[in-house]
Amino acid sequence: MATVVAPKIYLYFKNREYREYEEEKDIFKQLNQMVPVEYEEGDEIPKGKKVGDLKRFVKFPMPYDYGIFGNIAEATFEWFDKNSTAEAFKYLTESFALVMPFNTYTLVPIPTTVEFAVEALLNRDIFTGAKIKEEYLNSKSSDLHITPRTRDVSILISNHLAFLQSFGKDPDKVQDRAFNFPIPTVGPFKIPTDPITIDFVFNNFMVGIYRYPLEALDALAKDVDKYGPKETYKKDEIDILRAPWNILIKRNIQELPADSTTHTEIFYELIARANKVLSKTPDKADITDGYKVFDQFIEGPFSLKVPQGNKEIELYRTLSPQLSLAKKFIDKSRDKMELIKMDKFKSPDKKREELDEVQQQINDYVYDLITYVANSNLKEVLEDIKGRSIFAPNPNIKN
Repeated sequence: MATVVAPKIYLYFKNREYREYEEEKDIFKQLNQMVPVEYEEGDEIPKGKKVGDLKRFVKFPMPYDYGIFGNIAEATFEWFDKNSTAEAFKYLTESFALVMPFNTYTLVPIPTTVEFAVEALLNRDIFTGAKIKEEYLNSKSSDLHITPRTRDVSILISNHLAFLQSFGKDPDKVQDRAFNFPIPTVGPFKIPTDPITIDFVFNNFMVGIYRYPLEALDALAKDVDKYGPKETYKKDEIDILRAPWNILIKRNIQELPADSTTHTEIFYELIARANKVLSKTPDKADITDGYKVFDQFIEGPFSLKVPQGNKEIELYRTLSPQLSLAKKFIDKSRDKMELIKMDKFKSPDKKREELDEVQQQINDYVYDLITYVANSNLKEVLEDIKGRSIFAPNPNIKN
């Protein structure tokens, strides 16, 4: 036990100075010892970084059973730093959920062979609780449900399925990418076939050695003549054709900037909550607030129902313009990333450099926004029903 707890405490005190550690999703911290690696003299340092800035994390997986004691220790010291009881409790309950034989979203055990299909229908990664498709994609046509990490082979398969779905329909109308099965008295039952959902199914079903032929197929599916060479992969991504040795190090590396952060997840949850609170009939809504679910242990349909009041409506009316501006910035940035990926004249290294630069801008923007909210008179949107903050910036961060 000491071999897990002692390094966890040491690394927490080392990592609490880095903003990037706070941005990392809890599940990575709960499953691994995260060792920080800084830029040094002689390194190829990207624009905006300097010697001493964080370069990446090296991950050492903790044992499932004793790992929980390391997480208890980290949550305790983080509570001393932040004085945030609800946030520490949330971290611990998620840690316990990782070693339980069932998930806290569906309550009942789901066989591994069908779990990926259930997740695709729920638009939810049952293991992490994260959404498969983020909120910003809801405003886009399903044929545009693509992110910078969506595989080309997934896009290709989605296009073929869209062709199969187009028979007997208006060719000039953009069709929703989903197979519809009408159910009497219930309505249509949709199985999504957009690129992101297909990519998620591949990620969860083709694991272990099955991942390698998938990566090779993806490389072969790339239309080099149309989009130019694919961007250079990060060290935590598998490049089966150009860098097959990455198979050995991928699981132990967490490259920066992160493609998705804790702050990004909070931001989209705020967007979703604001849309519900500021709907046309807010007085009729009895909404499960994502920040209040840990007053009860089980998440999902058994969460505590929180009826909204005039105070919450006013808070979101005040915050809504800033959320809208941030969403426009992120959407524009993600579109820019798509254009970078499709530029046939840029080299793989140049594409990677520019993609990382735009991703860092997104992370900086969202981090500043959520930190501002947490330190302002709007911080109540980040509190549970007992007035306890579920997110507080770590005062020890130096960058």
